[in-house]
Amino acid sequence: AMEERGVDCSRLMTLPERPTPVYMKVLEPEGESWRERDRLDVFPRRPLEGSVEQHLQEELAAACEGASALLISDYGEAGKAGVVGSATHKNAAALSTALSNLVVLADSRLRLGLFEGVAIKPNEAELRRLLEMPASGDIPVEDLLEAGQDLARRRGATVFATLAERGALVCSAETA
Repeated sequence: AMEERGVDCSRLMTLPERPTPVYMKVLEPEGESWRERDRLDVFPRRPLEGSVEQHLQEELAAACEGASALLISDYGEAGKAGVVGSATHKNAAALSTALSNLVVLADSRLRLGLFEGVAIKPNEAELRRLLEMPASGDIPVEDLLEAGQDLARRRGATVFATLAERGALVCSAETA
């Protein structure tokens, strides 16, 4: 179905012994709409085998040749074995350096700090964790911007932070 829509699937890997992570939400009727209840998660519990991770890194590097951007969504949770592992964390910066026209942006719920030298996209809670700021309480946007710019300067890469209804911040290492 994806190929029929023009998606190149030639680099997709199939590992019959490894389940695809699935996040299912149980919904129940509530009047005219639905209310979310519990969530059922199915995910692999073992990290990728070394040969599989190596093959993944080779495919990633080959796919980036001639590409304009690499977007990494690392939504694996602590203790759960996702596809984005330590090799990808390290390889992202190497690809960004080796391919000067490649923009690399990483989005990760729990491991943004492992993506060195590439642009990151935290939400406000993730930004606060990276900045070692209190998890709750009102922090003025101006203070988040100043701290985000310092973080961008230390990382050598742009920080794009989403702040829900308060908007977004773009903290650049060049203008910080």
